[in-house]
Amino acid sequence: MRCCGSDNKVAPPRSTSRYTQRDLDALWSRCDLWELNRAVCDLAALAAHVVPGRALRTLDALHLATFFLARRRIEGLELLTADERLKDVASAV
Repeated sequence: MRCCGSDNKVAPPRSTSRYTQRDLDALWSRCDLWELNRAVCDLAALAAHVVPGRALRTLDALHLATFFLARRRIEGLELLTADERLKDVASAV
């Protein structure tokens, strides 16, 4: 997962967004580079099967593993997802 600095602009949805371009730039400037290394991949392999009958797809397992590792460094970090399967597995751990 890579979050870039302010040279990469992300345009918010036009009329429905409560965020300004300045808000988004501030968010990107605080992001860090998270490497998908062996530890993340090993954790993803475990995360993919943590809840019986609710196996995660590979990319979802990588997202969950990265979230768990990032949460060790970023106090109060929360997972935001619209994916019900990922939400169920994350809340079970």
